Amino acid sequence: MPHEAYALKFATIAIPFILTASFTAAARMYGLKSILPTLVSIALSLVLITVNQRLTNPDNWILIAVMAAAGVAVSITAFIVMDIFKKTESTAAKISYFRDNKQYIVILSAFSIAIIVTPLFSSLADWVDQKGFWFGFYQSWTAGLVTFIFLGIAGILVSVYRPSQDQFKRRVSHLFDVNDTAAIDHLASSVQKNGYYAKTVKRTYTIENYSHEQKAYKISITHEAVHKNFLWDVSAPDQATIKLTLTEEDKLNPPLDSMGSIISVRINDNERLTRPEPIPEQGIDKIWPYTIQAGGEGHIRTIHYCYYKANEPHSFGVNRFARHIKSEIIYNCTDDGVPDITIKTGNLVRTERLVRGHPIVMADAKDYVPGADAFEFTLSEPN
Repeated sequence: MPHEAYALKFATIAIPFILTASFTAAARMYGLKSILPTLVSIALSLVLITVNQRLTNPDNWILIAVMAAAGVAVSITAFIVMDIFKKTESTAAKISYFRDNKQYIVILSAFSIAIIVTPLFSSLADWVDQKGFWFGFYQSWTAGLVTFIFLGIAGILVSVYRPSQDQFKRRVSHLFDVNDTAAIDHLASSVQKNGYYAKTVKRTYTIENYSHEQKAYKISITHEAVHKNFLWDVSAPDQATIKLTLTEEDKLNPPLDSMGSIISVRINDNERLTRPEPIPEQGIDKIWPYTIQAGGEGHIRTIHYCYYKANEPHSFGVNRFARHIKSEIIYNCTDDGVPDITIKTGNLVRTERLVRGHPIVMADAKDYVPGADAFEFTLSEPN
């Protein structure tokens, strides 16, 4: 068989597979509009390849090659442009979606097998005896394949592009049985604001020193949390928060210049605090907004310190559902004397003596639901 014939058969198999995979990935990652030119070039290329199985006119294959190259170029350009101008989740994370959704592999496999067996049926057809079985079968096969190409492309677009991305408000309308535009906008906004949960919350309290004059401990708190977006097709507005509610019993006597200071606020590895911020006597409620991309995660890490009076209870809770909350306290004071700590988690209360340099777990809760404190602790004076 001449080299040209081998090249022809290879192109018949390879070009449709490459282009189909290319436009499928582009449609899933960047949306329908970004791959419309690719869709046109793929459809025309596959049709020409199918109906020209026995044609050797070089002009036909030059046209196919040009359109194939154009389709690949459009896909690559779409990838580059979207990565530059759109802040989406990482390409690796999006590609992993195919690994977790086997239906895409099934679709691509069926598409590829249909193209691969077409040359086999062509070789079985007796082009001299046009009344033979395989000749009629090949005609029927190619006619069905052309139909499958267009219907298959439409099916892949529906499955891969997920039109629900453009129908979030419609889903909200169906959920609440509301048709008023203003009400739908309000409900959609509320759903987005509540569209994430805390995968993990880790909170470490480090007791640095004790003031005998104020009878208060200087405690440094490191808060680390990973927030996960419930919604796979719309972003969720989120915020890092430091909220300290201080009552009259919490105020120091004699007072200090401030009750503490916010040292660092990092969101997704970006520092949001330009300089330390003091915590006044009445407490503080600071927020730093950001957005969790569709199906993505937000990583928050804050560090602050505050003076906590001895023999006064101090509690912590979160305003989101949390899969796991863990908190530890470490006594690092160099002064003589070690305090007792009373810890309350739910209905369980326990008291134990702190050991210098050894962490004590105050809470290790799973599936925390907002509405109650995750834990509460009270430190005695050193003794």
